[in-house]
This record gives sequence, C-alpha cells and structure tokens, in this order.
Amino acid sequence: MSRKKESVRYETRYRTKEGGVRWIEAYLQTARDANGSLTGLFGTLNDITERRHLEEQLRHAHKLEAVGQLTGGVAHEFNNLLTAITGSLALALDEIPPGGVLHSLIDTAEQAAWRAAGLTKQLLSFSRRSPIDLRPQNLGTEAKEVARLVRQAIDRQIGMEIEADPDLWPVLADAGQMNQLIMNLCVNARDALLERIERNAGASTSADWEPRILIRVENIDVDDGYCRVHPNAKSGHHVRLCVSDNGIGIDEEIRHRIFEPFFTTKKVGRGTGLGLSAVYGIVTAHQGWIELQSAKDEGTQFWVYFPRTEQIPTPASAPFSEKPATDGGKTVLLVDDEDAIRLLGRTILEQKGYQVLTAEDGREAVEIFAKKKKEIDLVILDLTMPHRSGGEVLRQLRQIEPKLKVIVSSGHRTDHSFDFTDVLFLPKPYRPDDLLRTVMEALHQPSD
Repeated sequence: MSRKKESVRYETRYRTKEGGVRWIEAYLQTARDANGSLTGLFGTLNDITERRHLEEQLRHAHKLEAVGQLTGGVAHEFNNLLTAITGSLALALDEIPPGGVLHSLIDTAEQAAWRAAGLTKQLLSFSRRSPIDLRPQNLGTEAKEVARLVRQAIDRQIGMEIEADPDLWPVLADAGQMNQLIMNLCVNARDALLERIERNAGASTSADWEPRILIRVENIDVDDGYCRVHPNAKSGHHVRLCVSDNGIGIDEEIRHRIFEPFFTTKKVGRGTGLGLSAVYGIVTAHQGWIELQSAKDEGTQFWVYFPRTEQIPTPASAPFSEKPATDGGKTVLLVDDEDAIRLLGRTILEQKGYQVLTAEDGREAVEIFAKKKKEIDLVILDLTMPHRSGGEVLRQLRQIEPKLKVIVSSGHRTDHSFDFTDVLFLPKPYRPDDLLRTVMEALHQPSD
C-alpha cells in the first residue's frame, strides 16, 4: 500500500513557568496511506530563542543605521543654515550698543540658534558624522570631571558615586564626545530618578530606598565566549564605563527603541529624545559597543565598552586667547556652495583686513586658483559640494601648489577618503572668532 508523506515547519513561542518567553522551531512530518488516512507522525522541536534574539539585534542595528544616514543628511543641511544665522547674529551684536532692546533681542536669538546647533550636534553624533579628534584619553579622568559638573546641577536628594580603577588603560577617544556621552547617560539616570521620586510623592515608599547614580570605570578582558552571546562585542582588552541608577526603569516593550532619535517617554520639556541616540552614535564611532539592563521600578544599567590603545595620553595644549589677532593683507580663497556662508565669511575676513576671493563650487575654485595661485595665501574649502567633492578639489589644488595651506570646513566629515593630517578642520556652525583663529593658525603653520 503506497504512502504519502507531508511535512511542515513553523516557529512559535511559549511562555515559561517563570514568565519568560522561549521561541520554538517545530518540524513535523506525517505519513498517510492511499486513502488519505493518517498512518504516522513524527517531528522535532528546537529551541531557537537565542537565534531569534540575535536576528532581532541585527535588524535593529540595520534600522538604526538607516535612520542615522537620514538624520546625518538633515543635520548637515541645518549646520549650513545655522552657520549663516549664528555668524550674522554675532556680527550684528558687535554693531549694536549693549543695553538696548534690539541688542537683547538679537542676543536671545543667537543663544537660541546655538541651542539648535547643540541639537544638530547630537544628531550628527548619532549618525556618526560628527568630527572626531581621536587622542589617547584616561576615561576615569573624564568621568570624574563630568560627575563634578553633574553633582552641581542635580537634586541634592540624589546620591552620586564614582569609582575608577587606579591603573586604567588609555582609550583612543574624542574628549569632547566622551564628555557628552557620560553627561547624557548621567542626565538620563537623573530623569529616571526624578520620575520615581515624583511618582512616589505622598505614597508609601521603601524605607531603605535612596535615589542614587553610580559611575564605574574599569579595565576588562572580553573573551570569545562573551562575543558569541553578544554579537556587537569584540574580544580583547577594553575599558568599561558603567552608569547605573535605581530609578523608574525601562519597560521591556520599549527597550529596543531607546536609542532611536526623538523617541522619549519623558515629560514635555524634560527631554528631546536625542540624548541616548547621541550616546549610541558616539560609542559606535569609537569602535565600541553598549549594553543595557533594566527592570521596572528597580533601575537601569548602561555598560559601554571601548578598546584599549597602546598610545600614551599627552597633556592638552593651551587654549587660544579670547580675541584672535589677524594677518591683514593676506589673500584667502573661500569655497562654499552656500551663498549665505560665502557672504558671511567674506564679511568677517574683510573686516579684519584680509583680501577675499570666493568660489561657489570645486570647479570654479580650481580655475581661480590656477590663475591666481601666486596671490592666494590660504584656501578655506567646503567638504561637501556639487560637481567635485572637497577631497577631489584639494588633490587638484595640491597638484598645482603642493605647499598650499588649507582649512576644511563642514558640518560633518562625509568623505572617508579625505586625508585630514595636513589640513585644519573648522566645524560648522562657527563663530566669527572661531574662523579668525583658525585662519591665523593656518597662516602661521610652517611651510615644509
């Protein structure tokens, strides 16, 4: 008697006695006789919970990457606009006597524009397009400095502790971005504690509960077994930063979204939804990874891992004076595809006695420089332009004049083939004094 075999494969989930969820892959095969009657049934069940977890992590990483590309492009365009706004407002303030209503209004507008620039910077951090100045750093030193600042700004009923290994390995990092990362994690912890304090106001609370933030920085070796469980991890020597609180905690249902830009559960006026997205971008840009553990009404822990570097930290250089000097009479070629930025740069530089030539794209810049290379002392080059990228333009200019002094200015570094080792970088938006200081520094560089 002939038999017909049929098979089916499907995935389903079951809730365990402890309340957890396990994913099961079932493979079933049936045997039937010629009349269609069931004559046999067998199959296998495989626990695929870990595989599903890893697949979800991968999908989420791809989603964040796509969102990062979008936000990075938008933030770049905002930086161009903000450069023109902040620079023009600063020039206007210099022309208006202080104390009057008009001066006060313009000053308020300038402050608001720089707050907008701060939000844009966080978007660029998330998209990993924010300029990074990588130097060997002691993460414990940065954490202690941020903790001191946070301690002065948070509610006194919130306790704060910081622990750091005495012999921390150095990490290759941007000091400003490390400061921003630790500050954002501390502010997130503070808000979680305030929410629990406010929710418990007037209600009975545990007598031994005291709101606290703990910062811990330590050396740690990551092995291959750990990497198999955590797909973003990398084996080797790392420095781990932990910021923990015993606040409100994060619901499991929304935990996978907390690094998305503009996603927030905080009250209106308490958060923009950009703090943790900026943290995610900074960590990724520094070749690290971040882990999260949270329980409702018990608190949250963030662990951030950075690879050890063999480079030795060096003392920071002395800052520039408040008001820069100028080299009046020098000729500067300003290249930017935004009309407002060319006008702003020309105005700032000409007020200080510089001769300024302008070009609206790379092609025009090369043509002007080829004709007037003997007159031009410095080129200020936009990185992202139509027709030719900043990197391509720089290579062509250096073919004409190998010792040319160049400042690259951009809202973010998009050209990964660009060599920044022998140029100065001026991030947008910038203040007039920032532009003048950078021009002075470039002009005073020795010509090799």
